[in-house]
Amino acid sequence: GILHPLMKFNYDVLAWHIDPARNQAGFSPHRDRQPHTRFDLQRSFYPEEGEEEVGRQQAKYVTHWVALTDATPENSRLYVIPRGFDPDYLGGDDDFDGDKHCKETSLNFHGSDGYRNEKYSDPLTRALPTKQSYQNIRALPRKAGQSLVFTHRILHWGSKGNPHSTADANGPRIAISFVFSDEGFEAPYVKEEYFGPCHNNIREAEEEEKNGDSKKVKSSAPWKYPPFSIRLLLVCAQLLIYHQRFDLSTPMLRACYDYCKLHSKELNEVYRKKVFVEFVKAMKEQSSGGVVDGGAEEVCALEG
Repeated sequence: GILHPLMKFNYDVLAWHIDPARNQAGFSPHRDRQPHTRFDLQRSFYPEEGEEEVGRQQAKYVTHWVALTDATPENSRLYVIPRGFDPDYLGGDDDFDGDKHCKETSLNFHGSDGYRNEKYSDPLTRALPTKQSYQNIRALPRKAGQSLVFTHRILHWGSKGNPHSTADANGPRIAISFVFSDEGFEAPYVKEEYFGPCHNNIREAEEEEKNGDSKKVKSSAPWKYPPFSIRLLLVCAQLLIYHQRFDLSTPMLRACYDYCKLHSKELNEVYRKKVFVEFVKAMKEQSSGGVVDGGAEEVCALEG
């Protein structure tokens, strides 16, 4: 199957509304996750009998991207560089979208200790070293309701919509993505109990399974969904995590942080720390180098 039995829905959900009329674009070229060492990278795939080569095994982090409207060349669609044409699928890293510190970051795994020891050059440049290599890029248009599944290491991006298009159906590209991951690689962001089959139906399914008719019950069993407070918590947390992708005002950043702080115990510890660290980064960027309103001190207190 596509998903390993140990993988779980981890609540990493994103939605896009790319409007060509507003000259909007999807995310720039990136990988979803970048393990720090060769050993971490190898551990981000499940070891499986008969698949000794890392990367051909099942990944521990998989994204399911679903088109809610047609994704076309005119309103933005996904592009990828397939693994076979990407020399750094198993060794590179992402360019942090032009972060000033990237040029000093070492990224290739050449050291005996498995750490990066080569000066920075971004994976997109290494994957596209010649004019001919651009022919390796694959466009992935999708009709509404169709989807894509890809690993954490695939280099991908969303194109910019065409504001000059005369196509009749050149409305916004709307899509949503869901992530499934191994708990040891990246644990669910909130408690698993907030999403899943209702308890009564779980018992019914177990009973039917004994009688050899589990598929019917499991497919028809109603599911419970996270309450509004948890859904809002995830929205606020994800806005902070991806703050560089959005033009958020300082009051909006503060409101998201305050709500996350209020419900901090609901968040997975690792994810919570990441959210608060990104809040500090966002506030530093907004204040040209200084954290406003004591944000850093608050985060340190919450992390401790």
